[in-house]
Amino acid sequence: MRVFLHDNIEKGDEVMVVSYDRSLNVRQPFTGSPDLVNTVLREIEGMSGSAIERESERATAIEAIYEANSIHTAEFHAKNYAANQYHEVNNTLDAIREMLDSLAGLPGRKMLVHVSDGIPMVPGQDLYQAIQSRFAAITAMGESFSYDLSRRYMQVIARANSNRVSFYTVDAGGLRTQSGLGAESAAINTPVPVARAVDAVRASNLQDTLIMMANRTGGQYIVNTNDVSEGLSRFASDIGNYYSLGYRAPAANRGRYHSIDVTLKSQPKEWQLRYREGYRDKSIEAQLEDSIRAFLVHGYETNPLAISVDLGAQSPTTDGNILVPVRIRIPMGNVVLLPRGEFYEGRVRLYFGATDEEGRDAPMQELPLDLRIPESSIDLARQDEVARVIDATMRPGVHKLVVAVRDEISEDRSVVGRFVMVGSPENREQNPTLPPSLDVRKQ
Repeated sequence: MRVFLHDNIEKGDEVMVVSYDRSLNVRQPFTGSPDLVNTVLREIEGMSGSAIERESERATAIEAIYEANSIHTAEFHAKNYAANQYHEVNNTLDAIREMLDSLAGLPGRKMLVHVSDGIPMVPGQDLYQAIQSRFAAITAMGESFSYDLSRRYMQVIARANSNRVSFYTVDAGGLRTQSGLGAESAAINTPVPVARAVDAVRASNLQDTLIMMANRTGGQYIVNTNDVSEGLSRFASDIGNYYSLGYRAPAANRGRYHSIDVTLKSQPKEWQLRYREGYRDKSIEAQLEDSIRAFLVHGYETNPLAISVDLGAQSPTTDGNILVPVRIRIPMGNVVLLPRGEFYEGRVRLYFGATDEEGRDAPMQELPLDLRIPESSIDLARQDEVARVIDATMRPGVHKLVVAVRDEISEDRSVVGRFVMVGSPENREQNPTLPPSLDVRKQ
């Protein structure tokens, strides 16, 4: 199936392309260029996935079931196939969750277009349908639910809603017919009605998850068609045509789940409401973690407090690492200070972390900072800044540094980053010139 992105990327919109083949691979970082995206999609089109291998494994299992002399032998083959698929689907859902978490700290409306040949809700369920038909065992389908992953799907949906991501799903399997005339069925003389029943279970098992993920996050889906152009046009129209409704939940309710229900006073028949079904309100700490992850993964900054970061001269340590002083400066005029008797008081919290070229993360350091300014000096203080130095020990090489500051009164937070070559003598007092892929993006 070919899916190409045309010139409907509006100014400010960006697209990232990620593939999954037992691990996530960022094929194209965020870009506003349709040409770059289309080039990557053409490259992915030529890649071979694991679908052929899965189809072969399934065909072998079904043939073994219909040739089995006993239900126990048939169940053995079904269990082996279902267990393998169960493990594979769990890995797929882990990858989707990782992607959702990386998007959480990014601003605005986020659409995750998921293209696959379907993800089963109950791996191997169609094989148990084959057993039920082959041996007239009414309890066979019940055995399949030991592999039920519905709870995991609900967790993924809840994560998407909390991270403000909507799923737009595409079944790359196209029009799924239930003819019962597959090669594996014909080879073993499977009765057509039986094969159709197995095909029906398989199709719904693969597609129901795509439909559910889209519906429950306010997105859309494309299933049962070999021509996705109309569906993609619907997807594209969602990018620029929608209402954004919002409200602030009480601070006491943070961490709780909130259901959402949107109604219209009068709704024409041709209108259809789509919206996410609910979300879990994140704590300030969780939101800060999301912003930090957004920088480490995607290079996005947010800086309402206008903080700045300077790096001092590096010095080697006895264990072969490098000591890098990191100075964080915060304009006092951007920090909320409240009168307390003869003083004005405030409190900010500093965070510092780093990751190297191999993706190894240094433990996040945290430093609370209490501010207490005499009332007589408050006007001068607001024109000044507060600075703190964190001594970071790092391995030699290129590092991505992230610094976060949170005003605990206003709850404003800034997350900024720097790239530094650690251990290079000519670059110990300044950042090096780095490849464009490491450019910092500002919100």
